[in-house]
Amino acid sequence: MRAVCAGKLERCSSGRTRGGSVEEVQGAPRTTLIKERIDLPEQVHRGDFVLRLTEGVTNPEATLENYVVTPQLVSCFRVALGVFTQVAALVLMAVMLGAIQKKLFVWHTGFWGDKTHGWHYDLMFFVANLVILTTGGGRLVLV
Repeated sequence: MRAVCAGKLERCSSGRTRGGSVEEVQGAPRTTLIKERIDLPEQVHRGDFVLRLTEGVTNPEATLENYVVTPQLVSCFRVALGVFTQVAALVLMAVMLGAIQKKLFVWHTGFWGDKTHGWHYDLMFFVANLVILTTGGGRLVLV
């Protein structure tokens, strides 16, 4: 910790000063803690992060406030419902390429994944979205 000790700038071990009080050095950047940026719960109990559908229907504002909607989830619903299927398929293809890249080059996972999940499912999902992208989604597309 850098502090003003006895009128001059020194490093003080364990916050003790020699004859002076510990003060912040003027112009030194203040460190921002993670707990100051996000709201972290003090305690976590079973069921705290469970979204119950029955409660979500009765109070949709609170459900939307607490539920994280990712581009991958939105794209999955768009493909399933037939709304902008080609754009949604392109987004899902990008997500799958990212998953394959992470498993292949960062985690060094094999195709079938010896003792874990491989990237065969991600490749299959990529090819399925490639079919949707190139064929236009079929006859049941809404938009």
